[in-house]
Amino acid sequence: MKIRSIILVSLILSSAISFAQQKKATAKAPQKSQPKTIAAPIEKGALFFDKTSYDFKSVDEDMGRTFANFTFTNIGKGNIKIIQVDASCGCTTAEWDREKVYKQSEKGRITINYNPKNMEGDFIRTITVITDGDPEITYLTISGNVYGPTKQLLESMPFLIGKTRLSTNIIDFPKAKYSKPDSVEMRIYNTSDQWMRVTGVVTPAYVKSTVYTPFIEPKSYSTISVKIIPELAKVYGPIEDYIYINTDEKPMANKKIAFKAFISEDFSTLTPKELKAAPKLVYKEIVKDLGEVYYGEVVDYDFEFINQGKSDLILRRAYGTCGCTVASIANEPIKKGKTGKVSVRFDAKNLYGDQVKSITVISNDPNAPITTLTIKAKLVEDGAIKKK
Repeated sequence: MKIRSIILVSLILSSAISFAQQKKATAKAPQKSQPKTIAAPIEKGALFFDKTSYDFKSVDEDMGRTFANFTFTNIGKGNIKIIQVDASCGCTTAEWDREKVYKQSEKGRITINYNPKNMEGDFIRTITVITDGDPEITYLTISGNVYGPTKQLLESMPFLIGKTRLSTNIIDFPKAKYSKPDSVEMRIYNTSDQWMRVTGVVTPAYVKSTVYTPFIEPKSYSTISVKIIPELAKVYGPIEDYIYINTDEKPMANKKIAFKAFISEDFSTLTPKELKAAPKLVYKEIVKDLGEVYYGEVVDYDFEFINQGKSDLILRRAYGTCGCTVASIANEPIKKGKTGKVSVRFDAKNLYGDQVKSITVISNDPNAPITTLTIKAKLVEDGAIKKK
């Protein structure tokens, strides 16, 4: 009996120790993290949307209603029906199949229509989708910026002079051809509450203008056509001038507009035969380093060239990048095989340090109508040794 008691106690102690060791080992064992999953409802239907928000970005107010489609899938086991789709304001409406019951894995869509009229500025709208599934409510959002008349006006007519807005403050003809008139249009907008009259447009002699509507209603536009006749300018290369739009507005009746043009030869009408027989301008050098030049010194240099073409070469114009570099050319044509020169005067007055100046030459060579010559110099103080 005594022996049995000892054996029983031993078994109990052994089991207790084993259980304690097992519990300790279990506590120390690393726990594997389970991936987080969204369990689909088992009995009810559930709508899963491909996206729940849509950004229209910029919306033109005058373009009328715009829309966004939200597509979905029933990921639940049961059927589901959309009971109602409510928008947060009257500018937003929804379209969907009101009678449709969606089975498991069946797809559908909700179309959201947004009316931007009188809604200029940033917007965000919430749409509530109510179903008989799980979850019962899903929220969709649309957002964007309505591009209204005020913003359009500021962007299309950015220049304000008095109470008049202009589509541009500079008229530019960067590729004008000597023998071809060209024209552009600019718009003028009356921002005031009074009628405004365009009394006239003052232009250079080689520019003509037409005002389509001289009398402009309040908050209304007119258009001005500006036409350049390059032949009347009698010059090639860049031109800078001004145009004045005169109105009866007070106190700023006259609107000053900058005018620019670059006039070049027109080679578009030349035949292949004429192109083959065209003049060819070839310089002896196109870069001249004058070396050291005294402050205030004036240096003259000639860029020599030859006409290697088959017809007369005519230099239309030569000009420098600033008043310190003046170019001059002969007016007579350069015959085939003959030489000529572009004379450059470099004035070092008020210049300091290393200098690089350009001279642009315009000619009737169709393969090189515009060429660039370069003058380099290093300005030194009086008394320094000047390189010869």
